[in-house]
Amino acid sequence: MVAIRFMVDLAIDIPKKIETILNQRMKDEHIDKVSVLKQMVREGAGSYLVDQYSNCRISKERLAEMLELEKYHVRSSSSYERFNR
Repeated sequence: MVAIRFMVDLAIDIPKKIETILNQRMKDEHIDKVSVLKQMVREGAGSYLVDQYSNCRISKERLAEMLELEKYHVRSSSSYERFNR
């Protein structure tokens, strides 16, 4: 199996309130802004996928695949908190 990594350059305007959250998280976790943004994007994507599964839009197998989990880690009653522990 060959791993291929795609890098994306993206320029976005970040609302002031979101920037305040980013700065607070940078301070709390002692990491740089890029790392904070990556974490928040992953968390948002995970939350979106769990919501899609909860609304029967994607299968348990697809959810597990996208979250890089084994399907037995996905419970029938889904809540995003369960996948972050």
